[in-house]
Amino acid sequence: MADVLWHHQTLFRNPEIFDFAYVPESFEHRGGQLQALADCIRPAFNNLKPINCKIIGETATGKTTSTKIIFKEAEKESSNIIFCHVNCSVAHNLFSLFSQIHKKVLNYTPPSSGFPLKDVYDNIMKKLKQDKKTLIIALDDAVYLEDINKIVYDLMRSCELYDTKVAVWIIGMPNELFALDAKTLSIFSPHQINFPKYNKDEIFNILKKRVDYGLYTNIVSKQILDKIANATLKRDLRFGIELLKSCVIEAENKSRKQVELEDFESTLRKF
Repeated sequence: MADVLWHHQTLFRNPEIFDFAYVPESFEHRGGQLQALADCIRPAFNNLKPINCKIIGETATGKTTSTKIIFKEAEKESSNIIFCHVNCSVAHNLFSLFSQIHKKVLNYTPPSSGFPLKDVYDNIMKKLKQDKKTLIIALDDAVYLEDINKIVYDLMRSCELYDTKVAVWIIGMPNELFALDAKTLSIFSPHQINFPKYNKDEIFNILKKRVDYGLYTNIVSKQILDKIANATLKRDLRFGIELLKSCVIEAENKSRKQVELEDFESTLRKF
């Protein structure tokens, strides 16, 4: 067989595996953090209030993926716990945030106009109490929230005012100041779960898994993958996955059946 890649051929077996949002079946190097998150949920299985937490780490260290994995696993174990993951860079004001929670709890989105925020809040809490459900909300990229103190305080106060069980998880970067005031902190009292940056061996292993599941065999050599891992170490894992994918595309564009050193070098110069 010729070593030329024809126009109808591709090196990608499962291209979706190179999307950073892809959640792998086997999520490695975050076992301790996953266990800590599970421990925060555990009280809810015994009809107790879950534990609030701050999930802290640099970009692309597995914070969001770990949260989604543990939510998905816990949902299988109990129908009495509602898990709501909110991207606060999108839902950054009070109404948009509580609208997302409302949709998760009541299965419909409240009207965007003519519907007071207080009614949205009341609907959520009354439904939780009526159905005897526990709510865990993950506020991802919480630094984007316009009034994080009011959001967290109001959610925590619902436990007293409505006799509900609500926990808040804040997800963010180490140096981000969430500006939680003393009154909010006193009622919030979160556990902190840290996500350190991946080391070289961990990066190599994660990228190797993407190669194994996402590409056909013998597309990326160990030597090329090692170079990609070294470049990733200076940036973050999101960069590394994108660099790996772009190297493969570069090889495809040159009709190669495997990634060459030239493909890696020319691709790296573009970033």
